[in-house]
Amino acid sequence: MKFVAGRRIELRPIYVRRSRLLKSDGRIVARLGERVGPDRVVARGPKEIEPIVMNLAQELGVAVREVSRYLQCRPGVRVGLDQVLATRGGPLGFRTRIARAPVAGTVREILEETGELVLIPEAVEDVVTALLPGEVDGHVGRRGVIIRTMALQAQGLAGTGPLVSGTLAAIGQTADHDLDAADLGAMVRGSVLLVGKISADSVVAANHAKVAGIVAGTCTSAEWKKIKRLEVCPSIIVLEGFGDAGLSALAWNGLSRCAGWNVALDAARAHPEADWPELLIPVEASTEGTDTAAGLTAGSLVRVSRGPLAPRIFEVVRVGRYPVRLGSGIEHPWVEIMVDGRRHRVSQRAIESVAPGW
Repeated sequence: MKFVAGRRIELRPIYVRRSRLLKSDGRIVARLGERVGPDRVVARGPKEIEPIVMNLAQELGVAVREVSRYLQCRPGVRVGLDQVLATRGGPLGFRTRIARAPVAGTVREILEETGELVLIPEAVEDVVTALLPGEVDGHVGRRGVIIRTMALQAQGLAGTGPLVSGTLAAIGQTADHDLDAADLGAMVRGSVLLVGKISADSVVAANHAKVAGIVAGTCTSAEWKKIKRLEVCPSIIVLEGFGDAGLSALAWNGLSRCAGWNVALDAARAHPEADWPELLIPVEASTEGTDTAAGLTAGSLVRVSRGPLAPRIFEVVRVGRYPVRLGSGIEHPWVEIMVDGRRHRVSQRAIESVAPGW
């Protein structure tokens, strides 16, 4: 049975707003209006910590009632990473059984009736990064910020796994390529794969290759059920349905040209603004140390950084080949942009590149 009904795929840059939030109240460290990169920390706060319960009777290989004989710690004591909590020597000192602390923390209690030890890990700081390059468009209480950015967006029909980011890698030469173990060399480690079709076996191989995520065109319903039963797998989005058709030519041609770009894959809609599982490909460009004129073509998007049109974004309709004298009386390289349906010339020194021409 084949079911193909893709969601929206925006191959022209659009503005998106995505919240980046702590799990609880903390401290916001990014200002409203600040332009941030994907790795910029925008909020800090205490990390929610779950107690660790260790079965000492099992680790030592003794009966529950005998655990107290081998303890080397007591409730309320702080222990370090790998510190010995209990030890039992074997015959003639051989085959010693040792229970060590998996993390630094404090022993909260020892449950004599079960032979278990409860360890509270040391408090650590939780941080949230912007993930997407863009502008801090709002604060969400004391939990985080809203990032406004320009991106390509591909919405999927189904997804599984946490929010991840990585470099987009197009796999295969055609839109219906079936992911195979042979595609998963060392070069795809940490990447988000774009591929026509997937199966449960290829997902297992991708997880072994340590890829960050997979964006697939289609997957049969039987294989998707197998994938959902996997204990561990990369984050996955199925864009266009359940079957064996692969990606549409439009999606493949539009998305594969972004190979090498950093992307965000939100398979489980971790962002509250996401209506469907989505792939976001930010096209916001860093302007530090770059040549604005490089790569400018008709169809490029630019932000005017000076004058009455700043900071609006416009589409370039023409790039001047030679400097001309502009309205300011100074000769500059120039571009023509569309302003309210009319062509307007601006200096290339007064613009910032936002997205390449499509």
